[in-house]
Amino acid sequence: MSAEQVTEFCLLAIGFFTIYIDPWETCLQSHSESVASCLLEKNILPNKRQLEEIAKIFDGKQKSSIVRKCCSKISENIKGLSEKINGVWPAYRFGENGKENFAFVICTNEDIDLNNRLKYEYKIRVIGKCNNEARDVTFSTENISYKMNPDDTKKIKMFIAKNSRDLLKRQSMLSGISASSVKSKKYSTNKWEKVPCPCLVFYVHTKNYIPLDEDPFEKEYDGIPVDVREGAFTRFGRDGHCSTKYQPDVKIACEIRGANSSGTLSGFLELPDSTDIFGFTCAHAVLSTDVLRKYLLKSGNKSFNVQPANADEKLESMVYQPVNSEEVLGNVVKVAYQEGGKGTSGMEIAIVKLQKARYPISGKISDFESETNEHTFETGKVAERASIQYGEDVVKFGSTSGISQGRIAFDDATVRGLSFPWNKDDCVILYNQLEVWSLNLHERFAVNGDSGAPVYVSRNDELNCVGIVEGGYDIGNCVVTPVDGLLRELAIRSLKDFRGYPSRKEKSETTNIKQDVLPRHVRKRKCIGRLH
Repeated sequence: MSAEQVTEFCLLAIGFFTIYIDPWETCLQSHSESVASCLLEKNILPNKRQLEEIAKIFDGKQKSSIVRKCCSKISENIKGLSEKINGVWPAYRFGENGKENFAFVICTNEDIDLNNRLKYEYKIRVIGKCNNEARDVTFSTENISYKMNPDDTKKIKMFIAKNSRDLLKRQSMLSGISASSVKSKKYSTNKWEKVPCPCLVFYVHTKNYIPLDEDPFEKEYDGIPVDVREGAFTRFGRDGHCSTKYQPDVKIACEIRGANSSGTLSGFLELPDSTDIFGFTCAHAVLSTDVLRKYLLKSGNKSFNVQPANADEKLESMVYQPVNSEEVLGNVVKVAYQEGGKGTSGMEIAIVKLQKARYPISGKISDFESETNEHTFETGKVAERASIQYGEDVVKFGSTSGISQGRIAFDDATVRGLSFPWNKDDCVILYNQLEVWSLNLHERFAVNGDSGAPVYVSRNDELNCVGIVEGGYDIGNCVVTPVDGLLRELAIRSLKDFRGYPSRKEKSETTNIKQDVLPRHVRKRKCIGRLH
């Protein structure tokens, strides 16, 4: 019997005899791929049991083309159940008896109730919310009291350097690779264990749910145990803008914006063979995704100069402060970009040429809406990534969340923004990043709008810049990009050193002194000229 005859026979049977002959049962009996394809074209879907039977019959595994087509159609139908569903991806998970069960991960912006409308196993994953395992492990007594020794740390770093790219290639829902001194077992049960042992940490979109075409992680790699934790990385730029005060002499950590997003000004620097002062921040905070892609395509995914060819491109490179105004702070002239790896830190950092009227006059760090800030960063000193200690405390100044204290959990992390049909803007990959957790269980180290926020360590009672906020996971841990690589990229030794730099008041006094020594008729002529 042909595929068309199978489906038509079932429909006739319904019409004339008021009985239903399930066409999928006929398909399963005939083992016909053509019948299965025809049923799917007509949007006739198998039920949960039939889907499992299909997997057994066609190639005996979940990866067969028919299984993929079935799951794709089912995913489309699930998405149509509610406007609140952003997307669905098919998966499988292991039941208590070790059996592989089909499941569908439903991604939404908020909790929804499907009212038992689904006859398949499913998991609702609210975007920006995940289970608390990673946080609970990090703040556990076991993790605080037990630290990895240098040999274990070195072994884990070597594995990550050698295998990160391959793991990301093979595991589509792997969003980050890090390390921990404690392995979590049986979380969310009364038998939860926090076992002190150095382990690899794999952050995945939804724990226990494996994408259909992929294999599960090994329990260990090169003798290093694996702990899979839930968490998806995103960058901390922001689409909306806060109302901030105009700063005639711009300050470190103030909020800035580009054409489509905003973030935090990281600091200042001076370039060889230039008398200008430049600011810098994360590229995604001041350039749109489309603009970044355009330039990266031309440059071959390497650092590039921003050279607008027309008025529209010039507007795309403009940076503003305050963010709720059209007050131009400067324009992006270069993006330092590299994925990094094998000891080199990845980065996507925009260099902003400041307008002379907005030049900073000191290393003072900006005040924030919620708190007055007395901190300054005058020296421009940068802490090399190699000098950063696992477990070292840091401080961050973000335009959205203000001042936060944190601790470096790992200094060689890999991160990737997961690409979905509803979010294609975040698929960045960066290697050799710093993973930082807040010292406060109830506060995040950084939030949306803090992209570019400078992060410092203390060296001899002085602030040294260690990096800038890139983004973080929905569980609360933050990813910081080291800035020592930026110095090497730009061939400079430090950030802007303000020691001995004249303040606006001193500049004004200097101008007055110069005018006082001029002949009276010359001073008068100059004043008249300014009035005109």
